[in-house]
Amino acid sequence: MSGMIQLLTSPTPHLVETSGIPSPEEEERIREAIRVAEDELEKVRRKGVWYAVELMSQSGSADAERAQYLLDDRTQIFDDENENAESDISFLYMLGETVPGMFIAFIDQHKGLVSPIRRFPPELLVEIFSWVVQESPFPTRHSAAYPYELAFCNSFRALAFTHVCSYWRQVALSIPQLWTSIPFLNKIYLNESVWLPHTSLVEGDPADAASLEPLCSVLAHANRWSTAMIHVCPTIYESLPTLDFSLLHALNLRVVLPTGPDRIREGDYRGTNTVFQTTPMLKTLILDSKPMLPELDTLLYPLTTFVGLPVTVAYLIGCPELVKCEFRGPAGMLSTADPPHPFMHAGIRSFRLVNTNCKLPLGEEYTTTFFRWIKMPKLEVLEIEGPGTIEATTVVRELWGMTLAKPSLLRSFTFHVRDVKRIELLRLLEAMPLLEVLDIWDMPSASLKRLVLRASHASGGAEPPPPLVPCLHSLIIRDPSGEQSTPVDRDITIFLTYRRARGLARYQNIIEGWQEVEPGNHTKGSECTRLLGWANYLVKNFLGFEYQFWNPNCSMKKFEYTGKGRRFPEDSWDVEKIDKFLSVVEGHEMKDGRLLEMTRLNRIMAAIRDQRKGFPLGDEIFSFRARAGELVKKWAPLVEESAKGRRWQISEDGRTLRLGEDLKPRKIEVEVSGDGRL
Repeated sequence: MSGMIQLLTSPTPHLVETSGIPSPEEEERIREAIRVAEDELEKVRRKGVWYAVELMSQSGSADAERAQYLLDDRTQIFDDENENAESDISFLYMLGETVPGMFIAFIDQHKGLVSPIRRFPPELLVEIFSWVVQESPFPTRHSAAYPYELAFCNSFRALAFTHVCSYWRQVALSIPQLWTSIPFLNKIYLNESVWLPHTSLVEGDPADAASLEPLCSVLAHANRWSTAMIHVCPTIYESLPTLDFSLLHALNLRVVLPTGPDRIREGDYRGTNTVFQTTPMLKTLILDSKPMLPELDTLLYPLTTFVGLPVTVAYLIGCPELVKCEFRGPAGMLSTADPPHPFMHAGIRSFRLVNTNCKLPLGEEYTTTFFRWIKMPKLEVLEIEGPGTIEATTVVRELWGMTLAKPSLLRSFTFHVRDVKRIELLRLLEAMPLLEVLDIWDMPSASLKRLVLRASHASGGAEPPPPLVPCLHSLIIRDPSGEQSTPVDRDITIFLTYRRARGLARYQNIIEGWQEVEPGNHTKGSECTRLLGWANYLVKNFLGFEYQFWNPNCSMKKFEYTGKGRRFPEDSWDVEKIDKFLSVVEGHEMKDGRLLEMTRLNRIMAAIRDQRKGFPLGDEIFSFRARAGELVKKWAPLVEESAKGRRWQISEDGRTLRLGEDLKPRKIEVEVSGDGRL
């Protein structure tokens, strides 16, 4: 038997704790040392603590003498007259743990020396590094959606690769592609990306003098900018020189107006600059500034995608190549210089209006919108999106009278407006024979039959009228209205808000709260609100924790039928309170199986039924799982009955109701290629 010091001595000490690659001869010696160490480890585990003591006695360490002393007279350890018996036994236990651990550490360390990762081909490392640090797509909607964290955190990973080992550092520094997303204040990225096009983020504040030098460094490489996000104040914007952006194809620009007691009023800023006059490759412009900066109108001619405020509607005349357009802000907002006359844009295929939740002061209403100025005969996707605060009459009149061709080419229509009249909706949809997807906020209930019924649903043998939109296969209704809408129909479109819970996605996300489309429509204690409260309570108390992290110190401070309860720590889980709650549920007569699905109460009860034995606490006394199973059986006929002939479905996020033959979510998008063609 060799001494332990010899067994645990590395045959290649110069490679330990380095990223060096052993030679073939060194690798052979390392593998032999690993084999011997594994054999000794197996002997220690098989023969027990006395073999570990024997190894330690030959190690020459500080504990070797004591180990030899114990070996010479093993019986004295258990002698009643041995005053050091307790200390000796502790020493034996210590050796029984320490010696195997020393062998394991030696084996793991030396297996790392011969790991294939040390000979990982640099070509593969290049591919892996490039995949990890790949750039995120440039945002094509608005600046708030810019993937700042993803795009620029990914770029910092390139720097992290250089801190692993000398080999990785050498490979990372040899790949210019890793350094093309330029995070602010990182000159190393500018140097290492050499000649390749890159993405830049520029944010400037005149109060921060330290930001000017790195800003100049980034601007010095403007001829390599491929995509850029520029958020600066007017002072910095005015100071920017005219630069050559010969490769720039996507720009997100925001001139941030001052805020404070003496701030410039919205619309007052008219500073000019020619910094972006040379942008021959620009295809996407996201302009998060108000007003439209006059000097930027020359940028619009080659654009295929534009995002901005409605005040820029007049500038669309100069965008013949435009395919996708998005306006953010009230539909009734126009600049002081409206278009001189209505105009037609034959290229736009996708138009989106978002953030329509702005209201005019003093209770005023919009009497007109920018839709009266622009005709888009080739439009395929139209989205008027956001809380339904715009009154429908004006929008319908101007869409039907000006914007849309008759018949139109629309395939997807999102219409979030309020007070839609039946005759207005029918008139609008009659002009959309190719429509496939309809997402509407306020749907008159009387219009549903014309949208979803087929001949097979005729009653009394009468032939129903043909469907209003024959190609429709996906319908989302957020608020049915009209005299024929029942309370259940209104309840089903309730908006839920969830809190994500790890490991519970198969049941549901925990319901934090909810609100109706128009708050106040539902009275406290209504059937729908009551069941939502029950679902909320059950998830928080039965399914709110994964098994291994189950914490019994949780209950509800209060419980109302509105579901506005909250957890707080207590000394123990209140099983009696849960028992009383389940008794209330068991005694309640369910009236509509649709509500059991919409609130997911049936699904939650099934999840409680399927919990493992002994969980939750108190189940052996109050039979929570068995009672949940009985409720599922009791409700099964209701759920089955409600599903017969039903052609609606709650969406995956639990927020909207879908009607139609094809219940799968579908959204039509218009894609633009690099050259601007569809």
